[in-house]
Formats: sequence, structure tokens, C-alpha cells
Amino acid sequence: MVVLNPTRMRSITDAKTKFNALVSEAQAGQSAHIVSGANVVAHLVPATARIVDDANVLASMLQALVQREVDWIVADSKKNDGQFYSAGDVMGRALGWAWRTDAALFMQIVTDYIGLLAARIGRPLRRDESRALIRESLGAALTDGEVATADAHLARNWDEWMLDAH
Repeated sequence: MVVLNPTRMRSITDAKTKFNALVSEAQAGQSAHIVSGANVVAHLVPATARIVDDANVLASMLQALVQREVDWIVADSKKNDGQFYSAGDVMGRALGWAWRTDAALFMQIVTDYIGLLAARIGRPLRRDESRALIRESLGAALTDGEVATADAHLARNWDEWMLDAH
């Protein structure tokens, strides 16, 4: 995912007429976002932009992240009388990125995270407890409106994803 910069958004028409300038800016390290109506339809990014386009590499990176963040929350809960407050800012930024780029990937990461956390603590997490952890962490990356939309999506799809995980 490319972090959206509102000052770097260009309409398709504007991008066509300023294409050479946009390419020069990309060579200098600046991204541009091409929009049609209210939707970003393309990005023009520097050649050195970090793009993970190998599904296996992405899956491995996300598995490692989930493992590390579950380790963190388990250790953190031991300092807080076994209470869980948030999946953490790192998890929130990863989930925010996934939410903005691929809702199915977002659900898969949540499923993996909650499943591993439940296994580590030796009990299933309640739906409300799980959603609260995710909702709190999403604030590290998303606006309040985006958090509400992601949480509503999570609520609508919870049973399907969580049942498939077990």
C-alpha cells in the first residue's frame, strides 16, 4: 500500500497532461495518486518504493508479525492482571494498511491473530473482547470513521471467518 497524500492526488486528465513532470517527481522520490471521481485508481511511485508483490513473502511477513504481536500482548497482559486493552500500535498499523488495501487480507490477519492469541492464553476470546482489541489498535492508523467501518465489517463477517479458522 502507498500512504495517500492528499496534496499528491491528480485527476486522470491532470496526470495525462503532467505525466513527464510526475515521472520526474517520482524519480526524485515523490509518489502521485491518480484519482477518478473519489477513488484512487493508480499510483505513480518511485522505482525504489517498497512493494511486496510475492504472496508467499507477504504471508511469511504477516505470520511473523502476528507471532511477535501475540507475544507482546501476552507479556503486556501479565503486567495488567491478565487484561487485554489493545492489540497495539504496530498491529494496528498493519491492520490499517490491510483494511485500506484488501478487506479479505484484513480479516485473515485478524483471524490469525485472534486464533494464535486464544491458543497462547489457553481459552477462546469472546467476540466483544476480540473486537475491542482490534478496534483500539486500529486508531494507530485509521481515522475514527475508518475504524467504525472496519469494525462494522469485522462484526458482519466474524462468524464466517472465525468458524472457517477452526
